[in-house]
Amino acid sequence: MTRILICANGAIDKAELAQACTPEFEAEILSEDCDVASIAGVAAGLAPDVLVLDTGLPGFNVRSTIQQILERSQNTRIVALSASSLPRDIVKLVAAGAQAYLPRFPKIGELRDALETVINNRIYISQRLTDNGSSGRDISSSHSGPAGPEALTPRERDILKLLTDGNTSRKIAAALGISEKTVESHRGNIKAKLGLSSVAELTKYAIRHKITTLDG
Repeated sequence: MTRILICANGAIDKAELAQACTPEFEAEILSEDCDVASIAGVAAGLAPDVLVLDTGLPGFNVRSTIQQILERSQNTRIVALSASSLPRDIVKLVAAGAQAYLPRFPKIGELRDALETVINNRIYISQRLTDNGSSGRDISSSHSGPAGPEALTPRERDILKLLTDGNTSRKIAAALGISEKTVESHRGNIKAKLGLSSVAELTKYAIRHKITTLDG
């Protein structure tokens, strides 16, 4: 029996979560009135396998809130709901310990995919948050997988890091003292070398290979 706790501030309810649970696993869905101050204690008491957590709760802090939850409920997997579309925010949440990153009010199919992924102890990031595309993919899933970081030049790694920290091509150009056109050329080369086509996929890659900056 998979125990799923909702602390989502109205972004999802028990009925929607029940729809997202596939027949492959039985789910006990728990819904509690909780806030940032109480969520770690609630999770520790109920010991859910999965916590669906709205990061828009008043007082939510990426590092301290998730750290408190995982310190008291180490085996709980966190599915984070967020209104942010910034790759840097994705990176921060995954680095803090969240295993899935979805938009607030997620689609049922996307939520189902995220639950299945985190239950299998992998990371899921919604592509809709960065690309307005279809639902996201398992960060671990690929056939042969993209090339390793060694395929990138030092300049390309710098640009990939700045890109997944949430910088635009214009800001990257200013930071590196090169033209915006050159940045765009490097971005094209990075995508071609890695076989990745979207910012969401590049963000997943940067997280996996520890290229992105996580401080700040």
